[in-house]
Amino acid sequence: MDGIGTMRGGDIVSIGKSLKQLHPVEKRTITVWLITVVRQLVEETEKNAAKVSQFNRSFVNVDDRSSIRWKLGEDELSAILYLMDVCSDLVSSAKLLLWLLPKVPSNPNSTIQSGRNIMMPPRNVENHACEVGEAFLLSSLRRYENIIIATDLIPEVLSATMRRVATLLASNERISGQQP
Repeated sequence: MDGIGTMRGGDIVSIGKSLKQLHPVEKRTITVWLITVVRQLVEETEKNAAKVSQFNRSFVNVDDRSSIRWKLGEDELSAILYLMDVCSDLVSSAKLLLWLLPKVPSNPNSTIQSGRNIMMPPRNVENHACEVGEAFLLSSLRRYENIIIATDLIPEVLSATMRRVATLLASNERISGQQP
């Protein structure tokens, strides 16, 4: 592992140790802020990616601060979940994962059936703001299954799953050129 990865891990651990010393109200304030920032960044990146793909622009305005390409990867999500776990905000962690579920790109190694025995690879997923793998997200979500059951988040799980299926079906129709 390189020095940068080790340094980041060390920073996260020291931040976690500092968070453990805070009062519960302060911890909750930090987790609410963290979730708000993550949601804003993901939504703004999605919005900007949609604008770029809508107008088929291959260039980005240098003066546009919102055009910075930020993507939520597995390392970032792991750090966020770690900090939220240190703050003992497990319900918010589960809700964040459920919110991310429909935003996760489909498996890039899979092929999609697009008609009569014609297999097509899925389109490029570079416009996604969330680069967390589906398996990673589901594995992370599984860690919170007792929290989901205890806090009666089953309806949210079902809703997130249905939004995920709808997203997958919509992307498959765009790839194969089929009309609904």
